[in-house]
Amino acid sequence: MENYSQNEEQRHIIEAVGHVDNKRFLDVGACHFKTLSNTRALYELGWSGVMIEAAPAMMAGLVRDLGTDERIELVCAAMATEKRLATLYVTDDILSTTVKEWREERETTAKWLGRMRIQTVTFADISNWFEGFEFVNIDTEGTSVDLAFAMLDTGWRPRCCCIENDGRMNELCSKFTQTGYKLVYASGENGVFSK
Repeated sequence: MENYSQNEEQRHIIEAVGHVDNKRFLDVGACHFKTLSNTRALYELGWSGVMIEAAPAMMAGLVRDLGTDERIELVCAAMATEKRLATLYVTDDILSTTVKEWREERETTAKWLGRMRIQTVTFADISNWFEGFEFVNIDTEGTSVDLAFAMLDTGWRPRCCCIENDGRMNELCSKFTQTGYKLVYASGENGVFSK
């Protein structure tokens, strides 16, 4: 199978969820169906799931690739710890963000197109709308760790999670190990945690 993940995340994710019955994933900040995807391999193994993406160009690609697939639900929104109307700073690539400081730090490294308002959804919303998940991927350019903590605080305990570390890997590891997870893989960008 082709490796779709940024690094070696995919191998560790598949090992962690290889024998689960509920083959459902949640991909927060889904971005692209093939490039840098931690859920594409699961999809190819027959999984279904929910993909959340706020950036217009990225969502357009997801709709083009998956918009008619009954196994996938696409949600055009930003994930957040509370419901609100957020400002999305939009790029023509994978770096769109709702964090103004994150955008300012990358002023010259991305092609910023402008800003727009977008509705946010919470883990409580996702719980109300969709079934449970055995794998959760969170990659949201500056808010991933806070979202992962909100997920744990909501009581969610998927079998495996891949979280972009936002430069806060020690804090991320501490919280996940306190809630029964083990770090099974770490890269410069992501941590893969398994129960």
